[in-house]
Amino acid sequence: MNTDEKNLKEKQLFLGLILLWIMAVGIQLTGMMTANSQLTRQNDALMLMNQELKTQNTKITEILEELDHKVGKITERIEKEDSKDLEQDFFVKTNKRRSTIEKEPI
Repeated sequence: MNTDEKNLKEKQLFLGLILLWIMAVGIQLTGMMTANSQLTRQNDALMLMNQELKTQNTKITEILEELDHKVGKITERIEKEDSKDLEQDFFVKTNKRRSTIEKEPI
């Protein structure tokens, strides 16, 4: 084998290695692009889920506020009824005392 053939073989080998390296990089880039695409789809799905959770959270907050308002009204009614009961008890006791006092001879 002469020098020209040897140089040609070395150049072919070198070019073959460069081609293999380019193919390997291409395969890596393809894999990265595929992974990026999958991550983008997952991110989009997570963003939709997040939006849905925010919507549900808003609805739950509205329901809780409504329940809190209703509980407040019920509490007010109970307090009014309790105060009426206390007033009635007071008047009943006062009337009993009056009737007892009126019945007792002086």
